[in-house]
Amino acid sequence: MVNNPAIVVVAYNRPASLWRLLNSLANASYPVDDIPLIISIDNNDSEEVFKAAEYFEWKHGIKKIMTQAAHLGLKEHILRCGDLTSEYHSIIVLEDDLLVSPHFYSYAVSASTFYLSESNIAGISLYNYEVAESCFYPFKAIDDGTDVYFMQVASSWGQLWTCQQWESFRTWLAKNPELAEKKFLPKYLLDWGKNSWKKHFIHYLIATNKYFVFPRLSLTTNFEEPGTNSKTKKVFDVTLQLVQKRYSFVKIENSGAKYDAWFEISPESINRLNPALNNYDYVVDLYGSKEIKSGSKPFALTIKRASNPENIFSSDLFPLETNVALNLNGKSIGLYKTEGNKFENTKPNIRNLLEIGNKNNDPGISIIIPAVKLASVNLQKTIDSILAQNYLRVEIVIVVDVQYVRAAEKLLSYEHININIVVCEPSAALDKALEIGLKNAKEDILCWVNPGSFLKPNCLEKVASIFKSNQTINWIRGVDEGFSTDEEYSKVRTLKYRLVPGEAYKRLQKDELNVSMELQFFTRTCFQKINLKNLTQENLFFEFITNFQMIVVVENFGHIFSNSENALLGHDIREVLLSNYSHLRYKNRLSSKFINLLIRTPFFNDGSWQWYNTSLNNFPDVVFIHAKLQLYSFCSAFKCSSCSRQLVIY
Repeated sequence: MVNNPAIVVVAYNRPASLWRLLNSLANASYPVDDIPLIISIDNNDSEEVFKAAEYFEWKHGIKKIMTQAAHLGLKEHILRCGDLTSEYHSIIVLEDDLLVSPHFYSYAVSASTFYLSESNIAGISLYNYEVAESCFYPFKAIDDGTDVYFMQVASSWGQLWTCQQWESFRTWLAKNPELAEKKFLPKYLLDWGKNSWKKHFIHYLIATNKYFVFPRLSLTTNFEEPGTNSKTKKVFDVTLQLVQKRYSFVKIENSGAKYDAWFEISPESINRLNPALNNYDYVVDLYGSKEIKSGSKPFALTIKRASNPENIFSSDLFPLETNVALNLNGKSIGLYKTEGNKFENTKPNIRNLLEIGNKNNDPGISIIIPAVKLASVNLQKTIDSILAQNYLRVEIVIVVDVQYVRAAEKLLSYEHININIVVCEPSAALDKALEIGLKNAKEDILCWVNPGSFLKPNCLEKVASIFKSNQTINWIRGVDEGFSTDEEYSKVRTLKYRLVPGEAYKRLQKDELNVSMELQFFTRTCFQKINLKNLTQENLFFEFITNFQMIVVVENFGHIFSNSENALLGHDIREVLLSNYSHLRYKNRLSSKFINLLIRTPFFNDGSWQWYNTSLNNFPDVVFIHAKLQLYSFCSAFKCSSCSRQLVIY
């Protein structure tokens, strides 16, 4: 039995975070009132941190405040706190940006008691990973019927060490102060700075074949607030256990859920579920983050592509090892010989969550789908094209007739994208549905597509890059042509896509104007100048063309479904628009019109006329995307062989 582990809080310069953690400790449940609380404060200039520690009332035992005489840094501070195991026999270490479950203490005592005599257990984690720290893909330990799993990763967001466990690590660290066996260590450890104690502990776990015990439901969560080692945002905050429960523990040798330092399941665990793999000696690389070399293991079970697989599995199910366990055939996870094979890097069919946390400056994109008259096949096609994008900050807003809400909900079972179903009145017109969708969209960039229309791969990534690269751009559209080579770009005549107010009005006069803004992208800030209420699609277009430049991107963003609502105008609407927006018509001088006709007649199919016409009427620049290099450039001419102003891509 582990008797009353002391709680050690590691603090530095975050008084608000410290106070939040201390309050969660005060509100937790404890079996006894003889639990020491030690608040260790690294030297800093913040008096508020000390005051928070001093004012906090601890009712469950003694409270001790330790202030370090000199600034230690996180690594040395954690090591000093770990050394408190010699005084208190066992300690629970909590950094100040954590929050604890009401039941964290009972779990810590129960788990530590169960594994007290296990020599290959190096610590008890209170935190459950939902994101693999090695590669930032979603992580979930495979179900083996217990409440725990084992991993060669040290927990830093709530952990318990006994005196014996800590002394074993300290003894090893004294002999191995540097990461000596770098070729055997995960790359992500090597990227961590000198202030990391955790990389040394993981090195220790690998070198000594020891493990941490992890709960399947977390007893702590991380707020990821700015700190010494904090570089992410809202990636590692996880679900907390809120209800008391009896825990089912298992000895590590009987576990079906053992993981290595790359967050990859062990071959032994897979073999328990798929005995057919017992005949193979293989390395597991389902996330594609390991370097697979000939001679390491005879075989590799990997997401990376190679030649002549012994077997190949799907990657549809999550966690990925489930596909192998169930022997689910597919085209993603292969079992290959390593000798003489070349492995190509391939990403799993799940979303990398580092970009969510680190690319907070990436603009969010809301896609509005006015699915008033629900056509499930068409809607599914549109959603699938959005889900296939290589972009993370996406919101889908589906506007649907109230009678189709349940039918729409049945189509949606996606975990890694935000889908919002908004109800409109029965048989609402497209204009009303768009108004409702735009009002409910939350991201910075807006777009709408009808069900059945679809986005081309990587479309949103390109759109976001363009908006990020030039803050003056408010509205972009693509072209209808499809192309794959640079030579095909040069054939695109952008003039038919490029509109200025005068050109739009001229096409309106000729009854050649389509006012639909489907599959075009515009910023939310546009609506600071435009009142969205009771705005028809026709008026919206003309308000946009009046207030903002339409920037044409020489890129096909997608395909508009042929049955999408036709925006060519009826006679009555057209006449109203001609009257309301008559101030937009060209007011060229007679000489300009004469020169225009003179040049246009012999050079209509030549770039010279396009250049002159666009210059004369102040057409906006074109954004050109180099097909092979993916370079973005602003060009005033329709050809971009020597681009004038290259955009900066983040």
